Amino acid sequence: MPDLLRQSAYGDHRDLRRAIIERRPAPPDRSKALAENQIAALWRLDVALREKTFRRTLYESAARADEVLCLNVEDLYPQDKRGRITAKGGATEWIH
Repeated sequence: MPDLLRQSAYGDHRDLRRAIIERRPAPPDRSKALAENQIAALWRLDVALREKTFRRTLYESAARADEVLCLNVEDLYPQDKRGRITAKGGATEWIH
């Protein structure tokens, strides 16, 4: 190691960094994604139709909760299986 330090003192420091600094291990996956069996269990829960619809819409559209909660009947187009939402920033978008 002293030889490497001596050489690096006058030249390229990349060799020194490679010798001293080790790569950190990848951080553990802390995502909050549910497993498939957990999602299936949610669909089987005995809850009100409004709750089921809310959960399914969030899951299938990936829309924000406040966007889905602001949906009115007039915003839904069941024949096209979509709904008109006001997105963040005020833009009008469609969820499917």
